This record gives sequence, structure tokens and C-alpha cells, in this order.
Amino acid sequence: MKITECYEVTGGDGEQRGFDCTGVFTPRSAVQPRREITLDSAAGKHRAGSIVEVRTAGGDAHELSADGLRLWVTFTAGMVGVSVAAAFWLLAGARHDKWDHSGHYLIVFVVVAPGVYLLGLVVGVAAEILIALFGRDGFG
Repeated sequence: MKITECYEVTGGDGEQRGFDCTGVFTPRSAVQPRREITLDSAAGKHRAGSIVEVRTAGGDAHELSADGLRLWVTFTAGMVGVSVAAAFWLLAGARHDKWDHSGHYLIVFVVVAPGVYLLGLVVGVAAEILIALFGRDGFG
């Protein structure tokens, strides 16, 4: 995408929410034509004329970012961790033919929650480091 202009975006409360940029998108495939497109939530204010590697979704362009990966890993690990802990609790009750009210499974819940956020943080930082080392163009 070749940037035409970048502008500051503010929310309804007047708070600065980042930058959006407009420009000309050139698809990798020669079959599709070049077209005007908006880069939502740009990583920063890009200069006019600069080239930015983007991916398209829903008619808008998005820069490669570790934020999506971090969110996906955190959400998935959270859902799996909580589901597995609940399944172990239910299976323990079925195995002993009575409800197990001990605190062992509560401890699993307490350990899983911070562990999930830590996993998301580690994956996000690792992705940011890889993007910094190999550049955004290295992941296409």
C-alpha cells in the first residue's frame, strides 16, 4: 500500500485513538486492480509516499501486528484452561460417585488465569521480536 495521507482518529469522548491512513493498495495478484483503501489503526503516522505491507479484510487494510496473535492465544488458552479445569472437577465427581468439594480444582482455576495472561504476553513479545528482527515483509 502506498500511503497518500495519515490522520489522527479521535473517539467519541475526544480521546486520541491512533492513526488511520488512506492510500493506493496494489494486490499481489495481477488479476485484481489497484484501488483506494483505508489502513485502520496504523502502527504510527506514516509519511505520504511511504510503502506499507498490509493485509486486507472486510475492505480495509491492516498492518501485521502481534496484537491479534496475543489476543487469540490468550482467549484460546483461557477457554481451554477453564474448560479443562471444569472437566476434571466433573470427572472427579463422576469417578467417586459424589461431588468433590475440595479446593484442588479451585486452585487450578486460580493458577490458570494468570498463566493464560502470561502465555499471551510471552507469545506477543516473541512475535514483536520476530517482527522487529525480520521486518513486517518477512511474514508474507
